[in-house]
Amino acid sequence: MAPPAADAPEEHTKTDKEMVVPPAAQEESSSLDQQVVDSLEASAEDLSPEASLEDSTAGGGADSAGAGNVLKFRVTCNRAGDKHSFTSNDAARDFGGAVQDHFQWKADMTNFDVEVLLNISYNEMLVGIALTEESLHRRNITHFGPTTLRSTLAYGMLRLCDLEPSDIIVDPMCGTGAIPIEGVSEWSNCFFVAGDNSHNAVNRAASNICSLLKKSATQGLPIDTAQWDISRLPLRTGSVDVIITDMPFGKR
Repeated sequence: MAPPAADAPEEHTKTDKEMVVPPAAQEESSSLDQQVVDSLEASAEDLSPEASLEDSTAGGGADSAGAGNVLKFRVTCNRAGDKHSFTSNDAARDFGGAVQDHFQWKADMTNFDVEVLLNISYNEMLVGIALTEESLHRRNITHFGPTTLRSTLAYGMLRLCDLEPSDIIVDPMCGTGAIPIEGVSEWSNCFFVAGDNSHNAVNRAASNICSLLKKSATQGLPIDTAQWDISRLPLRTGSVDVIITDMPFGKR
């Protein structure tokens, strides 16, 4: 069985360049700035304002050189680890300042064109650009329970199972059905069973399956729901290939 989901890392957004940096963090921040510039040169070259202006000019736009063509951006920082000499706000601020200085983009926390991501995990840093407007952790789920598992975590758990075509996968404590619903979305050649002893949980799972069915515009999905007592599952011995669940400890 897979362990319950861990708490999400700290998340902050900041691009204000007027914050005071603690002296102990200045050396770290300087090194961070250089890493940001190096990484963004490789990953975001096509999004530079020069490229945007060239494209507009090629299209014959009279206002191609106007201020409206300058990209607006936001920085989102996710940090894990308790031995950093800087906070997430410090990292996001210096990160945003380096991006702004290098690309001449305009910082805008709400109406942004590009969301630049800074993920710091202990001594490692990953720079990226968001490819979706909304977070993927809530995909495929429309009816939430008190401790609904994130879809991204459900996908990771399923990947660890090394599912094979025609496998029968059972989540005996499915809650709102996040794991089997994510499974049927990505492994449509398997069959999933979502069960729980709570009538409300089974109803939420069924509602999420119906929403996914409408979204996928298909005649049916290889998934079913059941209300049962996990101590007396109505399943024949050897009829299930994989059992996977998020233990119902009542915590995220």
